[in-house]
Amino acid sequence: MDSINEKYYKKTKYNSVRQSKLESFKFLNELYQQAECTVLVGDSIIEHWYYELFLDFEHQSGQTVINRGIGGDTSDRMSERLIENVVSIRPKNVAILIGTNDFDYDAPQEFTYCNIERAITTLKSSLPYTNIILISILPVNKSVLLLSSPVGRRNNEAIDELNIKLASLAAEKGVAFYNANTPLKDKKGRLDKAYTADGLHLNAQGYEKITKDLIALFK
Repeated sequence: MDSINEKYYKKTKYNSVRQSKLESFKFLNELYQQAECTVLVGDSIIEHWYYELFLDFEHQSGQTVINRGIGGDTSDRMSERLIENVVSIRPKNVAILIGTNDFDYDAPQEFTYCNIERAITTLKSSLPYTNIILISILPVNKSVLLLSSPVGRRNNEAIDELNIKLASLAAEKGVAFYNANTPLKDKKGRLDKAYTADGLHLNAQGYEKITKDLIALFK
């Protein structure tokens, strides 16, 4: 383990809820393995993605869309669970959205970049024929006022900077990159209030705004 990951590894340790989800996904994969499916993997933004938005795709393609999102997940922990939670299903498509929670741990961009690079390398070496899509880290909006805002240390300037690096990484690794931020941002470059209730997570309208674009990248 490199020095950067080692510094944050104890901080990002799964609590009992996240560990239970990881183990549940492993259990389900072992009993209900579905080749030629599509897997979504990442943090709460993946976990909360409304299943109904993929029903037409499932009907037309014959592929099942399987959600492997864990709320609060970080890039290091997601990368670590890929073999058990994703590779074991042998999916046709994998869409990754991870990194926003790294900001809340005040992790440097190098931490997130290197872990996402490791995740892509793991998937490509284990699933050479799988179509991989890397989704941009989504924007936030600190002006959505709540008693306790979940936006925390996240800021759009740093997110945009990291997304530029991730787009280059995807190109270098030969995987698709979906910049979901463009359709979700308002004129000030923030997550549009129409697509969020808390400034961080998407509502149904936000997910609907980007789902068709994502599906267009599936095979």
